[in-house]
Amino acid sequence: MLKYLFLLWFWMTALQARVYHLDLPRPELSTFGLSEKQSDSMNVHTFSMSRLPPFDKMVLSWNGTRPEEGYFLFSVRCIIDGTWSTWTPYALWGRDIQKMCPSQGLLVDDICAIQNALATGLEVQVAALEGADLASMRTLHVTTKDSTRDSRLEMPKVLWSGSLNTVPPLSQMALNSPFAQRICSPTSIAAVLSSLSQGRFFDPLEIAQRAFDPELDLFGVWPLNIAAAYAALGNPSFDIWVEWLDSIDPILHSLQYGLPVIISVRGDLPGAPFPYKQGHLLVITGIDAERFEFLCMDPAFDEDAKTHVRYPIPDLIRAWEARGRVAYMFRKKIRYRLH
Repeated sequence: MLKYLFLLWFWMTALQARVYHLDLPRPELSTFGLSEKQSDSMNVHTFSMSRLPPFDKMVLSWNGTRPEEGYFLFSVRCIIDGTWSTWTPYALWGRDIQKMCPSQGLLVDDICAIQNALATGLEVQVAALEGADLASMRTLHVTTKDSTRDSRLEMPKVLWSGSLNTVPPLSQMALNSPFAQRICSPTSIAAVLSSLSQGRFFDPLEIAQRAFDPELDLFGVWPLNIAAAYAALGNPSFDIWVEWLDSIDPILHSLQYGLPVIISVRGDLPGAPFPYKQGHLLVITGIDAERFEFLCMDPAFDEDAKTHVRYPIPDLIRAWEARGRVAYMFRKKIRYRLH
């Protein structure tokens, strides 16, 4: 249980990142020019948002059950200078496949980046192919960001204290795998899913297998990890998504409701087992206001017992900012939310 010492929080930043949650088959929203259309004959569903705040980066993640046959094709296109771009394949996800679709113009790996321009609209399309059924796809999540207006976060002045004791210690380095050093994201996810499932064990190696992109040769692609997490959890009452955050407030909100948050960090982090030069994911499980520290489960340590650690708040925020303040968010599902 979280016990609050302080509720006063000072945090100033401009809102440059947003997230949109799109439920299939029909969201209940008309703002931002949202519309949708579905072609039953082609088993295709399209969400169109024509009046968005400007952005140059986006991440699409999704929650659904893997189809028993076939696969889903996710595609995106944007309004740039008043004109819709051509459709760009974003990812494939199915029974025996998961991979991103790198392309020219819209660069896709973890993110979809627009070169030398800002977009003001977005269409997202999901097509069920070769026997896949749209009924197994529940929600699409889109986070956008205007990186040209990014500003550094100010340090918090006053915090409350609290911690979650439901996140198990889990070391990626202790796993029997030649890829142990590369699976921080699946390991962090396995720990959080256990927390959400009252201690049920989730095998990080199985999640890693279901999140691995063979063409990029990566275990840490954000959308594929979200898809693997939702499918492994098997609980439709939860939303799971990638989000760029403008402040720490969503993390605090999640912790208050007993929900851990996974963040991506990079660089030197005092107290970590080694510098995270290529990026790394870990779990935030609480805050100690008196010591001005985040409580974390960091899977990079070589033993499970060492993974529950404390990092100074300023140091962890700096490492988080080096990765664009990206987070994996977990929340009890509602029908539709936009913020």
